[in-house]
Amino acid sequence: TTAFVVLPQATRADHALALVRTQAQEKETIYSLYIIDQSSRVVGVVSLRELLAADPARRLNEVMEDNVVACRPDMDQEEVARLISRYDLLALPVLDDEDHLLGIVTVDDVIDVLVAEATEDVQKMSAIATIEDPYFVAGFWEMMRKRVGWLVLLFVGEMLTSTALKHY
Repeated sequence: TTAFVVLPQATRADHALALVRTQAQEKETIYSLYIIDQSSRVVGVVSLRELLAADPARRLNEVMEDNVVACRPDMDQEEVARLISRYDLLALPVLDDEDHLLGIVTVDDVIDVLVAEATEDVQKMSAIATIEDPYFVAGFWEMMRKRVGWLVLLFVGEMLTSTALKHY
């Protein structure tokens, strides 16, 4: 998403809270606030909780965490999910090569990705071709087309098994 809060690093905590209040309605998430320098590069991050607890006269560059965990736009979605999980983040910034903020990946987006990846993995383990539609929405012929190979293999296996059982 591109709906996130960005604040200049020289801003005081009380002024930053006022800026967050004015932007809160139009942003998807305000839990993590990204701090930028004069050239719009991300230099830190501060949580809303930390900002609320900070001395109102302190500047954001004194309150922020300057070790920002981030991802690149071409990073694999499973690796992004691992980063969010490893660092217990609610949002992960997406930075370009010059550390400009392009957007953020939120934890709810990651959950959607993990569910889709897990479903795909289970379907592959079951030797079932992936079906884009939900199981009860997909048509009969689409299900047959996706599963006919597996069904034929099982039928042939069953015939061989029954032949072996008749022999013994």
